[in-house]
Amino acid sequence: MTCTHYNFPVPEEKMVRVITDTDLCNEADDPFAVVQALLSPKFDNVGVVAAHFGTRDPNGMQKSWQGLKDLTALMQLTVPVLHGAPHALPDAATPVPSEGAKLIIREAMKEDTRPLFVLLLGPLTDLASAYLQEPRIAASGIDRYMDGIYISEKIGAAKPSAKLFEHALRDLGITNRSRVLMVGDDLLADIKGGINAGIDTCWVNFANEENKTGIQPKYTVHSYEELYRVVMEPEELENVGVRNRRHMNEG
Repeated sequence: MTCTHYNFPVPEEKMVRVITDTDLCNEADDPFAVVQALLSPKFDNVGVVAAHFGTRDPNGMQKSWQGLKDLTALMQLTVPVLHGAPHALPDAATPVPSEGAKLIIREAMKEDTRPLFVLLLGPLTDLASAYLQEPRIAASGIDRYMDGIYISEKIGAAKPSAKLFEHALRDLGITNRSRVLMVGDDLLADIKGGINAGIDTCWVNFANEENKTGIQPKYTVHSYEELYRVVMEPEELENVGVRNRRHMNEG
């Protein structure tokens, strides 16, 4: 599904396939991100997948699924809305089969020259399950963006416990915590967890919510562009700007 309500077409060779996996009803910012993805003329939205809420609500995935059905109906868009895993992986070697994981596998293994992106707006369960069920996905190269995947159930601690962060830092061999930044949209879990572990934190507040928790992140950002300025060096920012301008000119 590609939004065509624009006065300009995007050339086929510039299109990308996108699967959005989201715990839609868990936080206020996810619906904005989903709408942005569905309205992008460059995206071929092959499906949206409902994700679980972790340990917060055993019915979270079903609530996300219903929210996605309602959202796509309001937008009058025809896009597959699929069930994701209802809970996290029981351990690092056992997948949780779901419609969402099947879609990721099918698209990853498809002979299609267009790049495939999986937008994860919540837990990594469906992507991890796809990897476990079809290890050949690793040949696609997406794993080069991940140095490790850490599952709270396996470690025995969940955010905001410092134990989860300590495990990841130790496993990755990171000793200089001044070079680490916890980026998250949940003040009580992500930001409090980072503070408990003694690392800098960045609250992703795309929905411009009021912070009533008393938890103070070091940074607050309201867009990806603001996040770039936090995590990138000046020369990297300039390179991003050059690439973006080139892509706009090519389009």
